[in-house]
Amino acid sequence: LSSAPELRNVQLGLNVKYDARERLQVHNVDYSSIAAVHLRPGDIIREVDDKPVASKTMLKYYVSESISKNRRICFLIECPAGEAYRECYDMAPDVTEIALKQIERFKKTVNQMPAVSAYSSAHSKKSVEIAADFDPTKLRPCKNAK
Repeated sequence: LSSAPELRNVQLGLNVKYDARERLQVHNVDYSSIAAVHLRPGDIIREVDDKPVASKTMLKYYVSESISKNRRICFLIECPAGEAYRECYDMAPDVTEIALKQIERFKKTVNQMPAVSAYSSAHSKKSVEIAADFDPTKLRPCKNAK
């Protein structure tokens, strides 16, 4: 599950964001994922397994709980056209097993990671090669570039 940039779940390939009315909206789905089969950008996620969802944290928790307990996820989705529908699908055993392993790995990783600043305190210079498909000698300078 993911938010436009901030929340990501590899198993489902689902990225969500808050819409103007603070509802959970499908931002996009990975084209080769489970979510791409049933969800489209703009869909509003109302419930997971008959439990109302109001935040990304709740969504993530209910999806993890549903996979580990029921081996299926049941969403109540509001389509942009306003028509609500419910889809429930049992997951294949191998998919469920992989999802459970990923959930356990995620829980271990979150608990082991120390709080670290996103800003580097090291003053050493680092260079990073950037591959490009253009000739840098043919670039023109920008007027307002600094």
